[in-house]
Amino acid sequence: MKTAVVTPLETRILLIADDSFFLNKLKQSLENLVSDVQVLQDTQKAIAYLKTTDLDIIVMDVASHYAIELIQSLKKNTATKNIPIITVGNQEQEGQLEIALQYGANDILSAPFLPIELQQRINFQHQFLKLKRDDVESLQTDKDYFLAVDILNEGHMVQNLDDIIISANKAAGTILKYEVNDLVGKTMDSSYFRVAHENGTAFTNDEYPWVIAKKTGTKVTDMVMNVLNGNGKKTTLTVNAAPILSKGETLTGTVITFQDITPIKLAEKQYKSFFKENIMPLYWLEMTNPIPTSLPIKEQVKALFREAIIKDLSLPMLPLYEFENPEDIIGKPMTNAFSPESVKPGSPIFSFFETMFDNGYVAKDVERFGKNQNNVEKCFLNNATAIIENDHITRIFGSQIDVTKEKITQKSIKESEGFLRAIVENSMNAIMVADDMGNYISANKAAADLFGYSIEELTQMNVTQLKSVNDDVPERYNEYVQKGREVGEWSFLDANNKPKTVQYHAIRVRENFNLSILSDISDKKSVEDALRTSESKFRTLANTAQMGISIITSHNGLRFEYVNKTWEKITGYSQEEAIGLEPTILVHKEYADLTVKRAQERLQGKTPPDKYEMKIVTKSKEIKWVEVRSNLVVFEDQAALLTTSLDITDRKALEQQQLYFKNFMNTSTDLVSYWKMPAGLKTDLPIKKQIDLIYEATLVDCNHALLNFTNQQEKETIIGSKYIDFIREKSIDDQLRSFIENKYKLNNYEATHVLNDGSRKYALGNWYGVIEEGQLTYLWTTSKDHTERKNAELALIASEEKFRNLANTAQVAIAIFSFDQEFGVAYVNTFWEEITEYGEEESLLMNPMHIVHDDDKERVKQIAFKRMKGEAVDPKYEFRLVTKTGKIKWMELYAKIIEFNGKPATLTTAIDISERKEFEKKQLYFSQFMNTSSEVVSYWEVPRGVKSDIALQKQIDLLYNSVCLDCNNAVVKLFEREHKSEVIGKKYIDFVQEKTYDGVYNTFIKNGYKLSNFEAYQILDNGKMKFTLENWHGVFEDNYLKYIWATSTDITERKLAELKLKESETKFYNAFNSSPVALAVVNIKNGERLEVNTEFCSLFGFTHDEAMSLDLEDNALAVDESKLKEALLIANEKGELEDYPLDMRDAAGNIKHILISATNTFLADRDIFIVSYMDMTSIVEAEEKLKKAETQIFQSMVQAEEKERARYAKELHDGLGPILSTSMIYLHTLLKEKDRQKQEGYINRTYTLL
Repeated sequence: MKTAVVTPLETRILLIADDSFFLNKLKQSLENLVSDVQVLQDTQKAIAYLKTTDLDIIVMDVASHYAIELIQSLKKNTATKNIPIITVGNQEQEGQLEIALQYGANDILSAPFLPIELQQRINFQHQFLKLKRDDVESLQTDKDYFLAVDILNEGHMVQNLDDIIISANKAAGTILKYEVNDLVGKTMDSSYFRVAHENGTAFTNDEYPWVIAKKTGTKVTDMVMNVLNGNGKKTTLTVNAAPILSKGETLTGTVITFQDITPIKLAEKQYKSFFKENIMPLYWLEMTNPIPTSLPIKEQVKALFREAIIKDLSLPMLPLYEFENPEDIIGKPMTNAFSPESVKPGSPIFSFFETMFDNGYVAKDVERFGKNQNNVEKCFLNNATAIIENDHITRIFGSQIDVTKEKITQKSIKESEGFLRAIVENSMNAIMVADDMGNYISANKAAADLFGYSIEELTQMNVTQLKSVNDDVPERYNEYVQKGREVGEWSFLDANNKPKTVQYHAIRVRENFNLSILSDISDKKSVEDALRTSESKFRTLANTAQMGISIITSHNGLRFEYVNKTWEKITGYSQEEAIGLEPTILVHKEYADLTVKRAQERLQGKTPPDKYEMKIVTKSKEIKWVEVRSNLVVFEDQAALLTTSLDITDRKALEQQQLYFKNFMNTSTDLVSYWKMPAGLKTDLPIKKQIDLIYEATLVDCNHALLNFTNQQEKETIIGSKYIDFIREKSIDDQLRSFIENKYKLNNYEATHVLNDGSRKYALGNWYGVIEEGQLTYLWTTSKDHTERKNAELALIASEEKFRNLANTAQVAIAIFSFDQEFGVAYVNTFWEEITEYGEEESLLMNPMHIVHDDDKERVKQIAFKRMKGEAVDPKYEFRLVTKTGKIKWMELYAKIIEFNGKPATLTTAIDISERKEFEKKQLYFSQFMNTSSEVVSYWEVPRGVKSDIALQKQIDLLYNSVCLDCNNAVVKLFEREHKSEVIGKKYIDFVQEKTYDGVYNTFIKNGYKLSNFEAYQILDNGKMKFTLENWHGVFEDNYLKYIWATSTDITERKLAELKLKESETKFYNAFNSSPVALAVVNIKNGERLEVNTEFCSLFGFTHDEAMSLDLEDNALAVDESKLKEALLIANEKGELEDYPLDMRDAAGNIKHILISATNTFLADRDIFIVSYMDMTSIVEAEEKLKKAETQIFQSMVQAEEKERARYAKELHDGLGPILSTSMIYLHTLLKEKDRQKQEGYINRTYTLL
């Protein structure tokens, strides 16, 4: 690990302060840092002192007498104006420190501060002095960089040879979350940043891009690395590095530029985790033709069923509609998921979309019944959102939860690889796949044949185990993995030690998936050697070659004189048919003219490209891609062309499936500068006062182009200078006035600069002012040096071939558009041809508007014409391009006006941003869907990650500290917060009471870090209990659980209602079972007896189970079935039954006289009757006995009256009267008495009396 300070700096420092104690403290803190520290206590003697003393840096106490006046004097004095001044002071002197900056101080430091802070500031100034002494020349690409920074806000840092950061721009600090001054003095390979690859492995010293740039002397581009920012968070960067060379070509350091791609990487993970791996059933409907929202709702729904295709869905959607594979439904019409009857007007699905469209094109928790394609009845809980663009429905996102009782087993989903597998297995080219360590994981038969091993043997080997002729295979493979793509030739020995040479195309498709396509050119090499010695040997060898070989002569027009067997196989023509055939018969019309032109040029001794790709038309009219190489040979004593043709149709098919997005830095010769305004330049000051202050602005930084412009060789000669030093005559007052009146912006202004040597230069520039808290604080300028531009254009004309070679190697589309009489194309590079699919000749003949999408044509045309007229337009914009085959691509274009062939033209550079646009669209749709869903959706990061092999309780403790990265409003509501900001960035333990979620985390871990429909409860920090139905999915990186996707349903209200209902039911059944009356709970509609109590079982002599098995109409209970049916009819019609008499049998067969009463009520959401049974058997028997006794009494009375009529009066008077009176009293009392025992007592007494 490197340290910021190793040996004392070769720098001479003067310390100036009135306070001797303070002066000595400063000196002590710096004596070990620099080689020479001098002190001065009298400010007024400083100027005289400096005239006789050679110094590098001044450190001054701002509280010293005449400190500000001294700074002013030093900066005005020619001999001392370039000496950096650092002013120090306490917090009460911050106003004076700001004034010191305004009058020319290079840096300020406010106490209290540590000595290391002052050392860092001095170290920063020292590094620029060192660059000055070493005569450092900025990178040629600095011009490009600063312009890109102005547009793209990239980070920029300069390192010395010890890799210590000596300068950084504001964007670097913003991206890395450090103050710029804190970055200076650090090294990127230190523990501060923990630099690592995307896969988490640490960089070795030789892998750092700045180390590679220093070693190779070349620029390193687009290297992806993870760093730890100042907030302790991982940040993903794309990094470029380039060496800094002095005028004498001496290496003096490196320059680093980088962009923050963390949001893109995080978005990729979110999309993949949420949509592709989500356990929620999600779908995406895309309209083939957008549906106007101006149509009636019903017509919109009809159009939906005509136009909607299923663009994408999550795997859990498949079993809901009884599909097995995604390819069965993705890309198919939406109607394939439903039966024909279920999509007609009036059907549930049709009504659902009518309601949704009528409700603002949003549906939340809507239940829908319907039938799937197999006519199976289903019920879904739906959430959906329609995307409206330009008053048209373009797509619909939604989710469905199956809430039917049926459980459908989800079958395994296997994506079809048929097309790719067919290409790979049947390809004549060797195709292999290896991981990032070079271990082969797949190979086709052609690869096995090529290397002489079986496929099984190959897939057990490493690239280093193959017998390469060269020894640098590991290094080359590692370089390839870093670059991501490589094309070249490779020689090796096969399993039989036979030497072979292949041409290979290697592509890093993704991490640990490196695809290589190899073509055996051993025969070609041998053929070329054999041709020089013997035509006979040539023919023999050529006929066994695995590539097409032909000889073309021109004595009677271009004609084939010889073709080999492979050529016959490629073209479909036999050798007899081919001899004498014109080559143009085979060449596709797009390449016919170009092929003839190159053939004639080579026959004439010129040197057109010896290798190119083109399309041919075979005998069977099949179009194939071939790679053609051509050499001039002598055949039968005349000049001829020896051509080899390699069928690359398979390779082209594979390449078309791989789209790669490349970052490109637009080239520019602009002069870029960055100025710091004097303190107090408030925007409400009078314009004249503002203009005067702007002239006093100091130069903070600039690029190499500005050095050339000002005839300076080192930055230090102008850094810290005032603007007035460049514009000695106040000749740009009008421009400054326009700048202020135009809200501190200027576009394309022309200014005159009188330099120190008296030369006069002109620049066309753009200004951008930085406003902070009502003050103009900084100024960015980008200007064009007219003279340098003209020289560059002349040089370009003089070396057009060099320019074309350079442009054709660029991985960005470059074109020059002319405006002679109409809009035309003057030049395109090869990458432009690749993107547009138009050849160079085709492009030069077309109007460039031909390839612009119809919807963008007018806008692009207006921008182009405004630019040519000199009007202010944005140099960068996006548009859609239509390729030759009709593909639509999104392009980001950067354009500027140049002179080409003495006339104005537009130089444009463009990159393909189709993938980025598609991803941005998906992200927007995903965000809209998530924010409209009523599901509780959240995304959590597990700090430092959780490894599955640590103790269970340790894992649970770590999960409590998970931090919320994103969520929707439903989460805010669940946790009873007001805003998202109160949830995002907080730990889970902040919302729940400690240890109340252990059970959920325990199940999550034991279930393989997944949860599906798991019912959980949690006690919030406010003491409230919440019930949820949880679906979780853990995301692993490098064997660590890093993220958790959680989709939940808040079931608190339902659960509390269930608990309350359960409590109510418990109370009911307790009362029910303890009742002294025989009771039963009955579903009268179907006769089902739901429950009986203990008294019921006792009354009828059944056990509980026997009683529950009998329905209401069972003959084992009812004696008279007609009477029972009558009772049921009354109960169902009136909803109740009261004291209905019914004879019933008990378990022993005894008949009992029962009074039935029934009351209708609801229990557990069921319509039931509570039935009571009163046993009237004893009462009925007593009544019968009473009737019998009455009959006997009256018969006895009649007999007594007849037999003893004579004595009636006497007996009635003497004794019978009281007896009868007593009997009548008993009978009367008996009729009123309800108590069974008392009734029996009265009857027995009456018998006794009688």
